[in-house]
Formats: sequence, C-alpha cells, structure tokens
Amino acid sequence: MKSEFELRAMTTEQIAQRLQVSERTVRRMIKDKELLAYKIGKEWRVDEPDLKAYIARLKKKEDWHERQGS
Repeated sequence: MKSEFELRAMTTEQIAQRLQVSERTVRRMIKDKELLAYKIGKEWRVDEPDLKAYIARLKKKEDWHERQGS
C-alpha cells in the first residue's frame, strides 16, 4: 500500500484529458464536491484513488438507472 506522499496527484488538466471533459467541468465537479480535491498554490490536485472512487460511483449510479429501466 502506498503512503500519502507516494500517491499520484493529478491536475485538473490531466483529469479533464482522462475523462474527456473540459477543465471547467472538472473544476465544477470539485466545487460541487463530487470529486475530492485539494489545492496546492493556485492549482487543484486530485489523488488517483479519489478519481477512481468517483468513477466507481458513476458506474454504480448508471447500474441503478439501468435496473430501474431509465
């Protein structure tokens, strides 16, 4: 298991590229507390496990909608 200091922190630009959304969308997700983040200087950072947890929550939400016939 990695220590806190070994976690890979990603910028909003890197997250936007990975999710194929705009940086503005990523900043909104952070502001709305959908995505756990922290600020270093003027730049937001997200640890990779937190991004993976966000994606997992989206998948669960999608599965629920499919089961409901939406």
